[in-house]
Amino acid sequence: MARRATLFKSLREKSGSGGNDFLAVAGPYEFERIQRIRHPDPHYARLVRAMARLNYDLGMLCFAESETLKSLDIQPPANWFSVKDTPLSKTVRVRERAIGFVLMPDPQDETAWPAIRDKAAQEAKQIKDRVDLLFLISPWGKSREQEFLQTHPGTFDVLLGGGPGGGLRHKFSENRTTLWVRPYRKGKTVSKITVSGEGLRSESGWALEKNVWVESVSLSEDIEDDPEMTAIFQQ
Repeated sequence: MARRATLFKSLREKSGSGGNDFLAVAGPYEFERIQRIRHPDPHYARLVRAMARLNYDLGMLCFAESETLKSLDIQPPANWFSVKDTPLSKTVRVRERAIGFVLMPDPQDETAWPAIRDKAAQEAKQIKDRVDLLFLISPWGKSREQEFLQTHPGTFDVLLGGGPGGGLRHKFSENRTTLWVRPYRKGKTVSKITVSGEGLRSESGWALEKNVWVESVSLSEDIEDDPEMTAIFQQ
């Protein structure tokens, strides 16, 4: 967390220079372990303070995380949204650009999965033409995300994955119109996606090093700890 804060500060300081703008987005399971094993109760208040310091432009709480914070009477940080049964659409404006996000619920069993998968595609069709770039934020896990890309290729411009399964630096749908990225375990990296500002969405699909650049930034010892973030977890 302390190194992530330092990285975000650096990226924000560079934002706007050379035409680049910075947007920080968080997916599910920042507050709760994927295995549904709770942290000690005092840790959640520290996590909320830490996420507030990171100042995400948009964050998603899966249902388990939302229920845990609610049970402890802890309010989530600003710009974090809970998703329970239905898709939640949000738009973040970056200068003259509209960046759309669809936050999806996690099916509680296999019988609910086909309906949720199709709801994501339906939600995308309703808003895609109104935004310059459209993200899907998923708690589904790697195997279900792979299935979604096969059944609904190109529905979203970017799929930010979450939930069970390994990390993924980058992968494309078969027609290269959806970029798929998944976080690596233990929060030791940050996925950095840079998109060409020329229209943002490419009708001919994504091309690495041409209209999209994807990095997995290691939060190594080369990045200094943010002292205020360190202090939060020492209390």
